[in-house]
Amino acid sequence: TFGGGSARGFNPGGGGGPANEAVGGTITTVGAYTVHTFTSSGTFTVQSSEITDIEYLVVAAGGGGGGGSFTGSAGAGAGGLRSSLVGTNSGGGASAESRVTLSAGGYAVVIGAGGASTTVSGGQGNNGSNTTFGSNTSLDIVSVGGGGGGGYQDTGGNGGSSGGGGAGTSVAAGTPTSGQGYAGAVGRTTPQNPDNYPGGGGGGAAGIGTALSSEASGGGPGLQVNIDGNNYYWAGGGGGTGYSYRAGPGGIGGGGGGNMSNYNSSDGSGAAPGGGSAINAGQDGSFFQGSGSNLGNGGANTGGGSGGCQTASYGTNAGGSGIVIVRYLT
Repeated sequence: TFGGGSARGFNPGGGGGPANEAVGGTITTVGAYTVHTFTSSGTFTVQSSEITDIEYLVVAAGGGGGGGSFTGSAGAGAGGLRSSLVGTNSGGGASAESRVTLSAGGYAVVIGAGGASTTVSGGQGNNGSNTTFGSNTSLDIVSVGGGGGGGYQDTGGNGGSSGGGGAGTSVAAGTPTSGQGYAGAVGRTTPQNPDNYPGGGGGGAAGIGTALSSEASGGGPGLQVNIDGNNYYWAGGGGGTGYSYRAGPGGIGGGGGGNMSNYNSSDGSGAAPGGGSAINAGQDGSFFQGSGSNLGNGGANTGGGSGGCQTASYGTNAGGSGIVIVRYLT
């Protein structure tokens, strides 16, 4: 059974190496490795007796941004990131996990969907969904969905990486999952602009939501994991937004930019797969004049968190969906 459609930047292939060791997902050959990429749910099926030293990247979906009440609000946390690629880390500064040996059989892959932003003024965004690999077996790798961004005076949601704290005085971010991501930034008022009420940026796989001196916080950076021959970043946090100053940028790795009333924010899509550029950089929403209806979505299949919105009435956005990539020596 083949699971997952064609990912941007990947060409559909045939069997997994000369011995057709495994099937499932979009199959490519990168150097000495066979790579299986799942952008939607499916099954990784080992057809040989076993495959040793399998490396994986499992990224959960990002959360949805918080909604202000004509105040700032927070960006969402990125989905949790777990990696066993030698020489890299997992999210949250954890060491890479151990490679695995899988015997013949089917290993379910479930790709998490991004959490929606809130439609309630001042409300917290929804968490992203978990992404799992082999949850039907003893392998059972689970990456936790990103936490939703906080709304007005509302804390950020817990998750793989956590959502930023909403607008207000030192509003707390959520709690990230150990070994998967970082915390969002605290929401606050600022001495320079006390009426701005900027929300915190969501946490990313490689760092906390970043603080701008007098404006909204940017999303935390995603983590670079080259498991498929591409130097992509994954799981960047969503940018927060303020009331009267520019919105925060999304974190590199598919994070969506924040949104305010007179500015459109950029989403984290763009060049493959996700992010505002070929290195998956989230962009700063403040540079895009418009009606305020274009909210900053997380990039598809990056696990990026979505940006916060000044008011929930400007529409809805969502975190980026997750991804699973598996590779082994051909």
